[in-house]
Amino acid sequence: VELAADNYIIRCAEGTYDEGTTNVGGVPTRLYLNKQVVVRGAGAGKSIIKGNCDLADPSEHGCGSDAVRCVYLFGKGRLSGFTVRNGYARYHNDASSVDCFAGGIAALTGAQISDCVVSNCFARRGGIAQGGQYHRCRFHAKTSPTIMDSLQSYTFSGFFNCLFSLS
Repeated sequence: VELAADNYIIRCAEGTYDEGTTNVGGVPTRLYLNKQVVVRGAGAGKSIIKGNCDLADPSEHGCGSDAVRCVYLFGKGRLSGFTVRNGYARYHNDASSVDCFAGGIAALTGAQISDCVVSNCFARRGGIAQGGQYHRCRFHAKTSPTIMDSLQSYTFSGFFNCLFSLS
């Protein structure tokens, strides 16, 4: 991704991507997309971006200093065909800090996410996802009393043909 120029399409093979991070806003992040490129997986369930919880301090619910967010999309980046799971953003006393947003997908306005499954992600705010525009995505939350507690809906551009579930 770092070597790609704007408007490139990056195709990712089947597999689990659970190594390597880029520090974004104080949070280690598996995939940081800061340019206008498309990152396309082999399909949800086949290409998996996996974050990591930090259980060193149980009071942080996995959101300690070694927590790993799955994806951060900046601007007009696009993500398609992935399962995004087990992402955690750091717990932070300042609820407005980017550190505590979206363990799964943190996206700025203009970013587009399609044909993805996002599940089991945690953060102080918007555990599953925050920001961006979502097409044909599935969201699954386990611990929140409502799905909207896990999605920061006020910052989304929109959901189009998406499915939301809670267990």
